[in-house]
Amino acid sequence: KRALLAAVYGSTVTIFLNDESDGYTDTRAFLARRIAGIMQFEKAKAKVVGRAELRPSLSRFIGRLRYPAV
Repeated sequence: KRALLAAVYGSTVTIFLNDESDGYTDTRAFLARRIAGIMQFEKAKAKVVGRAELRPSLSRFIGRLRYPAV
């Protein structure tokens, strides 16, 4: 999360320094797009992590090969 924040912060500062629009509207729009992208990434990551418990465990499988359940 810190790396994502650092990337967004750095790119937003770069846009801010070159922004000549009234009220820095271009910078605000750029930041809103970056935040929306991060939120999409976090939602996708949550889906993948949520499905982790549904996947078979390789270590459990190997453990059962060594010590079969009776």
